[in-house]
Amino acid sequence: MDNYMSGLRSQANDAFFKDANLLALLKGHEQHYPKQLSEQYPQIVERIVAVWSSPDTARSYFQNLLMTDRNTRQGFPSQVYTELLALSVLYDRLFPPKPKPEAIRRDPWETGGGGRIR
Repeated sequence: MDNYMSGLRSQANDAFFKDANLLALLKGHEQHYPKQLSEQYPQIVERIVAVWSSPDTARSYFQNLLMTDRNTRQGFPSQVYTELLALSVLYDRLFPPKPKPEAIRRDPWETGGGGRIR
C-alpha cells in the first residue's frame, strides 16, 4: 500500500510541477491556462513547457498540434483545440515572429537614384 500511495503522490507532484511551470511561463496571462489540455493531455503541456523558450520550435509544435495532414487522426475535443489555439495566439503576441528577409520589401516610392521619377 505504501508503494501505491507514494506512486500516486509522485504522479500528483509531477502534474503540479508541470502545471506550475506553465503557469510561470504565462505570468500575467494566467487566464489562458489550458485546463482541459492539462487534464487530458499532460504530455502536451510538458512539451509546450520544454519548447517555450525556442520560438521556432514552439511555433512549429503549435502548428503541428493544430493542423495535421494525416487522415487517420481524430483530432482534439473542441475545448482542448480552443485552448491550444488561444495559447498559440498568446505565444505569438508575447513573442512576435520576425519577418523573413524576403518578406521585407523596399519602399515603393523610393527612387534609388537622385529622387527623380521618370
